[in-house]
Formats: sequence, C-alpha cells, structure tokens
Amino acid sequence: MDFEDVVRYFGRVQTAATALNLTRAGVYLWKQRGIPIATQCQIEIMTGGGLKADREKLMPFLRKAKRL
Repeated sequence: MDFEDVVRYFGRVQTAATALNLTRAGVYLWKQRGIPIATQCQIEIMTGGGLKADREKLMPFLRKAKRL
C-alpha cells in the first residue's frame, strides 16, 4: 500500500491520522518515505484486509521468523 491508497480508503489525511493515532504531518511523511512495514501491517489489520501490506517488503521478516 502507499500514501494514496491510505488516503483514498480513509477519505482524508486527517481521518487516517486520527484512526492511527498519528499527526497529519506523520502521515504526509509517507508520501516521501513510504509507509513503514509495521504500520502497513497495523493498517491491514485495522481495515480487515481492505488495504494490504506490501508482501515484498514483508518477506524478509517472514523468512527470519521461519528460522526462529
């Protein structure tokens, strides 16, 4: 998911920020930096899968967890 996906889903940056307990500025940073994978997972859970975390970014974490 990216910034535009989140804003489209929630309708406004402020609504997304409030739902995620973040500031609008924090959400706007995703435009430049991308959404951290942990936050993407949180959003995926919050939206019941309405938005999906980027599986390619998640793969290194999943591989590491399998080894443990």
